[in-house]
Amino acid sequence: MSVTDTRNVLEAMECETLSSNAYEYNNKTVKTFSNDKINFDEKQNSKCSQMCEKITNYLWTTRTKIDGNKSNADIYIMTTLRELFIYLIFLVLLLLISFGTINANSFYFAAAMENAFINEGFDFGNLKDLQFPDLSNTRQYWEYLDNVALKFLFWDDSWVNSRPETSTEGNLMYFEIKLVGVARMRQVRSKVIPCQMPSYLLSRNFPCYEKYSIFNDDSAPMRPNKSNPGWTYTSSQVSQADNYYGSISLYGGGGYIIDLTSDSNKTNQIVSDLKEQTWIDRGTRAVFLDFVVFNINMNLFCKVRIVAEFPNFGGVVTSFTITPSKLLRYSSAFEYFILCCEILFVIFIIYYAIEVILEFREIKWQIFKNYWSIQDMVVVLVSIMCISFNIYRVIYVNQQISTVIVSDDTYPQFDQISKYDRLFQHFISINLFIAILKIFKYIRFNKTMTHLSSTLGRSGKEIFGFSVMFLIVFIAFAQLAYLMFGSNATDYSGMQTSVLSQFRIILGDFDYKALSEANGPFGAIYFVLYVFFVFFVLINMFVAIICENYVKVKHDETINNQTISMSEFFKSKTAAVMERFKMKTKKIVDIQDAINNGDLNNDSYLGFDEWRLTMKQKGYADCEIEAVFSKYDVDGDQVLDPYEQKQMHEQLEAEKKKISEAMNSEKDGSFKRQNSKSQINLRESDSNAIEYVTQEELLFLNIRMDGLENNVQLILQKIDQVLSSMESIELQKLNNQKVIGKILETFPLYGIST
Repeated sequence: MSVTDTRNVLEAMECETLSSNAYEYNNKTVKTFSNDKINFDEKQNSKCSQMCEKITNYLWTTRTKIDGNKSNADIYIMTTLRELFIYLIFLVLLLLISFGTINANSFYFAAAMENAFINEGFDFGNLKDLQFPDLSNTRQYWEYLDNVALKFLFWDDSWVNSRPETSTEGNLMYFEIKLVGVARMRQVRSKVIPCQMPSYLLSRNFPCYEKYSIFNDDSAPMRPNKSNPGWTYTSSQVSQADNYYGSISLYGGGGYIIDLTSDSNKTNQIVSDLKEQTWIDRGTRAVFLDFVVFNINMNLFCKVRIVAEFPNFGGVVTSFTITPSKLLRYSSAFEYFILCCEILFVIFIIYYAIEVILEFREIKWQIFKNYWSIQDMVVVLVSIMCISFNIYRVIYVNQQISTVIVSDDTYPQFDQISKYDRLFQHFISINLFIAILKIFKYIRFNKTMTHLSSTLGRSGKEIFGFSVMFLIVFIAFAQLAYLMFGSNATDYSGMQTSVLSQFRIILGDFDYKALSEANGPFGAIYFVLYVFFVFFVLINMFVAIICENYVKVKHDETINNQTISMSEFFKSKTAAVMERFKMKTKKIVDIQDAINNGDLNNDSYLGFDEWRLTMKQKGYADCEIEAVFSKYDVDGDQVLDPYEQKQMHEQLEAEKKKISEAMNSEKDGSFKRQNSKSQINLRESDSNAIEYVTQEELLFLNIRMDGLENNVQLILQKIDQVLSSMESIELQKLNNQKVIGKILETFPLYGIST
């Protein structure tokens, strides 16, 4: 049998089998559905389940789920590229949402408020240009209120406020910033306790005040004969103020509260009365000045809190917080675009949540041993928290924004609104941080990224042991510096500042002069010992651990030699496409040759028998021959007339031209991809001159052979069934002949012979 005959037989077998049976290859499993063994309803249900399974496998097949099938590099690479493309869309949406919920000019807005209330100078006696951070006593604080704070709260510019467009809005700071409601002053106090001092130190009964605590602050009236709001205690539930982390202590939201007015003269009188009546005394531990402003052009609220702490050791410690918030959302076209992005973000989170669930069903509890799967779950959980928190924030703000701004003579309760806005920003920033780091999941198959992740993974136990040793030495030096220099050096005034200062020394940022001034000889000894043990010994030990494991990773890579280049993947795909193009071109040439030479009787008409004979000689199966002929036989008379042959020639030439253009473009793209090679650490092939069969080609041939073997087996089964049927028919014929013979033998008995 010739090669052409063999090919004809195989193609005929394949055409016949594929036309009567449907096969689905999934994880090297062949599923055959027989129409004569299942009813119509079961067939429809199986088709629906098949379709759902296909959709699920297409949308949610990840590299984690196919990790056990890495031998098929094509599937692994295509899954990686699909995951990367989808994740980049998700990351772009998250970036738009994160940066779309803030105003790019918020910093400058806050800086303007800081320049107005914090950096503005005033004169106090012989002191010139005294600023808020320079305050040192109570009298300076009252002067600051009179000359700076109240001056800007009631910014008086007769020209701007006399203009028609601004006269109805009241005072506008910097012409653009409106005070919302009124400002509020609040102080917290310590309780009076008996002084535990020797009698020779105190000439009279002198009251003392205990250390302030948020759980033990003073709530008694400041003056027994005064019942005004500023002299009686108000709880945090009523004031709705947040706790504040000051430089000295943590302060609660309650206290002695007095609301200022929207009239500058009345407010100045209130402050003057408080000053004269000694509202701030030895029991005062902190005074808060809170107010809210709104920038008309930027659509930004700003919560300002100016704090002066009066510790029990004397003096004044100042601090402040300026928090711009974009509370009024969805008021412009861009913000509606952000709303659309948020809706798409929710859809993506649902998609990734389903992906995590499917991965868990596939690999069970092994998912918690995979770092990238854990990171996927963290991203989904944090995103769900952001979505829930954003929905709650929008609803809460819309409900509260109209109630907190009751009138110009009421203090707006913006503490809770501002807190929720800050928490949302914190959550979304953490989510974006984790999401950006997740990019390493998709580029870790790059050679450099693989070296990094493998080195860190191999160094994990050693780094943990080193961290314990480093922490012990580091904390020992930190407490030594705090106890030795804390009373004289600002950088070591607390345990926390000592730790931060030691990290700065590691980075080369230190103030040796402050150490020497705090404690000359011991400062030098501390500095030398710390630099020697931490910088020269421990840091170099850490570098040695990383370098040693990096060398081991490189050594293992040279032994295993298991990487495959991305260029090989694209090259194999290009070769497969080019091969298909060549086969199509050859088929077109064979068809054109059959048209030109198939007219055996030279009557300008090409009959089907002539067409079939010519195409059979070229090795084509009957199913292909009939399909091509019926495509161009428009009138269906089993004959191609000259017009149909002309149309057939034109269509084939046009198709050949398209194939040629596609081949040229594919060659150009293949050349570009070969110039930009990207390595993937899946399989590494030897760079020898010998050309081996690739894993993908071998797998494709195996699948092809499996399919042919199954087809042959089915055909043999059908042949056996046909032969059995023929044998039964022959036996039936023999039995019929015997019966007829017996009947003919009985004819003489009934008088036929007479």
